[in-house]
Amino acid sequence: MDGNLSQFRKANADLRNFLNWRGASFGSNNWVISGKKSKTGKPLLANDPHLPLANPSVWYAMQLVAPGVNVTGFSLAGTAGIVIGHNEHVAWGFTNVMADDADFYIETINPVDSTQYLTDGKWKKMIVRKDSVVSRSGQVYRFNRFDTRHGPVISDVNDLIKGTRKVVALKWTGYLISDETNAVYKMDRASNWKEFVDALRDYRSPAQNIVFADDGGNIGYWCTGAIPIRKGFTGMYPLNGSTSATNWSGFIPFNQLPHVINPPEGFVATANNRVTPRGYPYYISNLWEPPARIQRIREMLTAKKKLSELDFEMIQLDVLSPFARDVTKEVLKALGTEPVLDDSLQIAYKFFKGWDSEMRRESTAAAIFQVFLVHILKNTFQDELGAKLYQDFIEFAGIPIQDLQKFLMLPKSRWFDDVRTSEKVETKKDQILKSLHEAIRDLTQRFGAKPIKWRWDKLHRITFRHLLGNEPLMKKIFNVGPFPLGGGLTTVNNARYRLTKPYDCWVGPSMRQIVDFTDLTTMKMILPPGEAGHPLSVHFRDQAKMWVNGLYLDCKSDIKQVQEEGKELVLEPEVQK
Repeated sequence: MDGNLSQFRKANADLRNFLNWRGASFGSNNWVISGKKSKTGKPLLANDPHLPLANPSVWYAMQLVAPGVNVTGFSLAGTAGIVIGHNEHVAWGFTNVMADDADFYIETINPVDSTQYLTDGKWKKMIVRKDSVVSRSGQVYRFNRFDTRHGPVISDVNDLIKGTRKVVALKWTGYLISDETNAVYKMDRASNWKEFVDALRDYRSPAQNIVFADDGGNIGYWCTGAIPIRKGFTGMYPLNGSTSATNWSGFIPFNQLPHVINPPEGFVATANNRVTPRGYPYYISNLWEPPARIQRIREMLTAKKKLSELDFEMIQLDVLSPFARDVTKEVLKALGTEPVLDDSLQIAYKFFKGWDSEMRRESTAAAIFQVFLVHILKNTFQDELGAKLYQDFIEFAGIPIQDLQKFLMLPKSRWFDDVRTSEKVETKKDQILKSLHEAIRDLTQRFGAKPIKWRWDKLHRITFRHLLGNEPLMKKIFNVGPFPLGGGLTTVNNARYRLTKPYDCWVGPSMRQIVDFTDLTTMKMILPPGEAGHPLSVHFRDQAKMWVNGLYLDCKSDIKQVQEEGKELVLEPEVQK
């Protein structure tokens, strides 16, 4: 079984490497305020989905005008409508719920018939489908696909089902029959929040946190999607597929999913954080993102009585990390108990003392902190996990970061002891000081002995990579960048790097939008690296530097103004003679 899963993990990793989708996890920010919190007395809404910063962009900015609809925003290739945006009455934005919407089932195979699996004491026939893939050279690869009652067998990547008694099947809500296209169709045409919420009933996968506002002054939030009901288990571990006791018991009813309409605070925000209140009767997930982003968003939303569109821009571009703020306090405590600080520790103390915890491009403290983070994660967890499992553990940054923060906030934890040493039990302080020494050493080796040269943006850069840009001769044509960048793993202005291969950014705001209901004909937006996918187009890379520098475009949706100022391209089918 372990061999099966190892081959599956390798195949998955190879595909992610090819697509440049390695490491980290994807998130987003969204928030909305009512008129009671805005300077104009009208709602404002913001959204920035954090996705791989691809080239071309995953999004296409567009306006869709047809009888009964005038909607502006962002669409995905192949999607019949605007996924995120606004029409003449309603605006909305998405973040990922981080729902646990899939389970792995260990299926027992009949030793005399490899197409049968055990179900409640009886052998049941798998559905076997013959399939083939034709390579570029024309060679045909034929294989069988196997389906159980829980879903497809995923551990037979290389016909591994042959001769084994156990296989792994995947049950996932994405395999359900659903109608997201109809949901988007109705969202685009909603005239008020009630019609908009009704449209969400058709949306099932992947589960999304959706904030919205309408021109009647209403705001709200709804957790949307098919989220399984599990009775007596959570699905955090592979399940026994031979018993019906581990089957899902339907899905959380739509009206019982987390939601709020017109909250008394005058705002609602999500950032892939826990959305279930205490006492909520259903399990949704244990895989929430670190709370730093939602904490900072709420800090900034409550810092002023009234907020403007400019305030929303400042929130989206904010690079203060509450995570760094908390961790740095523990670092300074450790340094404060050291009788004498050597040169390396003096440097760390100098830059951390009084640091505002902002991941600005030019910040030396930010550079020291980020390199320190990579080392203390390794020094805390790798000795227990081993090198290979540790690499798997840090593949998705949110989990190790949350675990590290939890242990650093404790007076002591056994995780800080290096199990490879028998003569000493290492403490939190030991690992902090060791990691600081390693961070200062790394930065000195990279940039020299003068800390003023240790700018964060010398380490942290973004290149919008094209699939064709993987070829050395094609890089300059298809790739856009590199650009120096601020932000980090736990900032609202999210700029994630791979803990497995720091520090180049690869996930961040794939677009930004701000909708002010004072004027629904103008939306603030930016779409990196540009709207076009053709490298010779002027719009192939024209928004990349603007995005890096925190600038926005005014996206107009007034039909008359667009027709007067825009260019027209008419596509007509060829007339057959």
